[in-house]
Amino acid sequence: MCMDFYHKLYRPRMQHNPPPPIETHRQEFKETLADTLEREVVAFLNANGGKIYIGISDDGTAIGVDNSDTIQLQIKDRLINNIRPRIMGLFDIFVELHDDKPVVVVNLAGGMDTPYYIRKYGRSEKGKLLNVNFAKTLDFLTPDGRYNQLAFLFADNNSISIRIAKWWGTDKIDLRENEEYGECSLIKAMQKVLDKFDIENVTFARKVGIGPREEKKLVDSKALREAIINSFAHNDYTYGDTPVFEIFADRFEFTTYGGLVEGMTQNEFFSGVSRPRNPEVMRIFKDLEYVERLGSGIPYIVSKYGEGIFKLMPSVIRFSYLYDTIVDTENIFQETTKKPPRNHQETTKKPPRNHIKFCWKYKKIHLLSEMI
Repeated sequence: MCMDFYHKLYRPRMQHNPPPPIETHRQEFKETLADTLEREVVAFLNANGGKIYIGISDDGTAIGVDNSDTIQLQIKDRLINNIRPRIMGLFDIFVELHDDKPVVVVNLAGGMDTPYYIRKYGRSEKGKLLNVNFAKTLDFLTPDGRYNQLAFLFADNNSISIRIAKWWGTDKIDLRENEEYGECSLIKAMQKVLDKFDIENVTFARKVGIGPREEKKLVDSKALREAIINSFAHNDYTYGDTPVFEIFADRFEFTTYGGLVEGMTQNEFFSGVSRPRNPEVMRIFKDLEYVERLGSGIPYIVSKYGEGIFKLMPSVIRFSYLYDTIVDTENIFQETTKKPPRNHQETTKKPPRNHIKFCWKYKKIHLLSEMI
């Protein structure tokens, strides 16, 4: 009964013998419903809209489709579930008769919440389709039509280098790993950094007596994510400087260049006054759902760790997250099973002879000596 109601609610509309369409940059012909539908829809949404005809060959010959009702329902389901941000109200699906053959038409309007992307590819470059109109929408062009610095930051081929260094101890003497995410868009590089720290921010568990295990990550996950995104969004890229991410034996440390935005006080910074250094970058991050609410990241971090984790200097802002996991060395479980990324590089250098391990038990640090 529910299915019958759904079909009645979405009763297909038929247009008889309209003028024959011509394939242009605003109209696409498809013989059958293909796997590339979402990609073509995203391209039109990020531009000025268009139409997709299903049941017409490339030369304009009407072939028609079998069971046009089912195809319309499949298209509607795919567009609603596979494209983000949501596009309800931006598309219309109906049937036209061309040479007495049913052709399904997907009519798309240009979206306002650009950029649109394919959900299953997430925020990767593969999920989006850029074109000239899209570039204009994102302010990637100078007045004379050339790509600007913002376009350079988001280009998939550039000279930007983002580095992550992992050290054996609490200082920068013995390097353990060195990874570089370079020559790719800011979005792709940031996602790789987020993925890397998702791996490094392991979950530990301890069991006390017969009670349940206590589980905790090294650092609060949301606070960690907010700091990484903040580092990318507010970094000063004018002179080629990029955020630096480091992993020590006792902390995660992020360095972003540029200091406080001119005119902003420390009180305003800690209270979450939103004054982005790079408003266009922040807008794109918000469109891609990296940022939930402007100005909420720093207050959340302060609520979890206090203002002391920040070091504000004239040209640099540094975040230092001390690990606060309660670790029981006699009964410890490391829950993570994630593997390091493919570009993971472990240095061949062995740790120093008196390699230091830190154990946090009720936030007291005990020094253990491990002889290699």
